[in-house]
Amino acid sequence: MIVQFLTIGLVFIMTFIIYRVLGPPRRGLLYNREDKTKWDKFIREHSLGGTLTTLNVIGTLTSLAGAYIFLMGNAKLFGYFILICSITLVPGAWITNKFSERIVSSPRLQKLLESPNQTGGVIAALFWGEDAGARHTSSLVKWASVLYLCSILWLEFTVFATIGKMLISPDSVIIAAVLLFVCCFAVSLFTLTYGLRGFVFADLFHVPLVLLAVLAILGGCVVLTYQNLDLLPSLGEIIKPQLSLWSCLLFALANVTLNGLQILTTETHWLRYWIFRDRERQRLTSSTVYTGILWTLMSIIGLLAFYISGDNVGLPAISGVLTRLNEISIAFIIVFWIGGIAALFSTADATLYALMVAWNFSPLDGILHDRKMSNINPLYIATLLSVGVTIIYVILVPVLNLSIDKLVYVVYYLPLNLFPAFVRAYRGLPQSPIYVIGSFVFFMMAEIFGLMQPELSLEWTLAATSIPIFAGIWAAIGKKPKIENAKTIQIQA
Repeated sequence: MIVQFLTIGLVFIMTFIIYRVLGPPRRGLLYNREDKTKWDKFIREHSLGGTLTTLNVIGTLTSLAGAYIFLMGNAKLFGYFILICSITLVPGAWITNKFSERIVSSPRLQKLLESPNQTGGVIAALFWGEDAGARHTSSLVKWASVLYLCSILWLEFTVFATIGKMLISPDSVIIAAVLLFVCCFAVSLFTLTYGLRGFVFADLFHVPLVLLAVLAILGGCVVLTYQNLDLLPSLGEIIKPQLSLWSCLLFALANVTLNGLQILTTETHWLRYWIFRDRERQRLTSSTVYTGILWTLMSIIGLLAFYISGDNVGLPAISGVLTRLNEISIAFIIVFWIGGIAALFSTADATLYALMVAWNFSPLDGILHDRKMSNINPLYIATLLSVGVTIIYVILVPVLNLSIDKLVYVVYYLPLNLFPAFVRAYRGLPQSPIYVIGSFVFFMMAEIFGLMQPELSLEWTLAATSIPIFAGIWAAIGKKPKIENAKTIQIQA
């Protein structure tokens, strides 16, 4: 237990040192005109700009709950179908670039992206307009994005606290609550204190740690597999799915949808679009290739973990593997926590920053409130957020006994419901909130019903991802508004 606490503390201290090297804390989270001009020049002209872009994509996508723990704990459920997670990232990058290029080609968004105003990095700003339909859609997208970002933060810290509790004291809710509060407070305080530059440069430190941890754990699993080779089934049996073929096909379909649309529909992509400009578009495909390779390594660990842990899946599989690896060397526990904290940090800091930006965007006038962002109190917000996250954890997980594994699906599928708004923007159609509302309502009905099913019954949970697609098809129906005559164009100009 002491070793694990020391390891967690060490990663935080090293991250703090990295932040301090970048310079003193900033008073506010936003850049002024001079700062943004210098930043754009650095990203455009320095080779490090491309590296930062790639690492930020990898770090944001390789979250603790959605990748690090999910792939290493649940791969056996889907067997060889788990590789769909890695393969579909690249088509997702292509779809994202196609939609992004068309949407940001409008004069209004071009002006926003070229200005120091960080409104250009807010997803709700994409759909804002003078008409009521656009303002209502923008408002709905803002609060849907806030809900998703809050859910991601809560889920990341919850998974961290749960796996920590399983390894330290399986029956202690207090241990989990303390781990969750301390970790959430540290990540929040660092991010809010050092701002955009802090979390962007921190990925230079965190992403390599995740990769090294995955390689080390994979090596340990290979050693354990070799030591028990006589007890293992054939390769075909190892990669065979534990769930039914129907469930695996639904999983494949859900991942095609998720990875195809997730980057496009999440706040962090548009924040990167504003931060890195053309680098985001140019590096997105290669970044997803690297992410896919990393995810494949995690998936291989997950397939072996099922047998090493004694036929367990989910968090018990992770706990079982680490217990076995600890018999070889305690270094594996240390390496796991280093990678886990790095994965948590690299996702949570970008998510929290995006949340602060989205929260302060006003759909009424389409402007980000610079004054509010410039006078935040990092200590107060970090404390308030950590207390809230901890209370919600205690209520939902130990008391209501909700399945964390299923919540991972629900939370990560949430932003897909913004797809209808993107379809309308892509086609140049007037925005209307009805398409997003319809998608959300039917999606949540399916997901709530899925949560009521047994833990390994995932049909409804996975099938819910098709609802945003149908809503997007519904939203695509319509004709573009016509400009009456050249005189109208001249007046508007």
